[in-house]
Amino acid sequence: LQRWAHQMEVFVRSVVVLVMMVCLKASVMAVPLVQNGDFSVSDGGSGAAGWTGGIRNIGSTGNTGGPGILILNTSFPGAGSSSQTGDTTAGQAYLLQLFYFNLNNIPIVSWNGSVLTPFETFISTTNANYTGLRFSVVGTGLDTITFTGVPLQTGIDDVSLTAVPELGSDLPWGLIAGMLLVTGRRRKRNA
Repeated sequence: LQRWAHQMEVFVRSVVVLVMMVCLKASVMAVPLVQNGDFSVSDGGSGAAGWTGGIRNIGSTGNTGGPGILILNTSFPGAGSSSQTGDTTAGQAYLLQLFYFNLNNIPIVSWNGSVLTPFETFISTTNANYTGLRFSVVGTGLDTITFTGVPLQTGIDDVSLTAVPELGSDLPWGLIAGMLLVTGRRRKRNA
């Protein structure tokens, strides 16, 4: 009976550590770094809340079926580019992802004024008319994403910026879990 109680104690400790790890990761990843990345909220005029420039088009179905996309149109003053500035963690790696509509007009994407080259281009799984782009960027603390249209018109939707976990970031939690298990086994041997 004592052996069973001890095994149960070790098991419960391991589950508690695992739950703590999951909750910590969920709380870190839940913070949206790009505001209104689906362009569903208006700025009260023709633009999208949180973005400067561009034209919010609510008549077009977005990549995931949402009500708005951002149109970059170089034919209209102030609509040829759009940007958003937000807080990041200096030195943290991020994944910047977006979807664009119009295969002939790939938008120019910039991070703090530097033009980015996507490391991946793919067709959307929710709307074959949209192509996804993924970029790797590093935060400086306060960063600006800018989209610039090319001649004619390009639609952008579902912009996201996600922190990339560092390799070995679970190491401290793994050490804690391992120490709890070893401590539990030592107590078992000593009993």
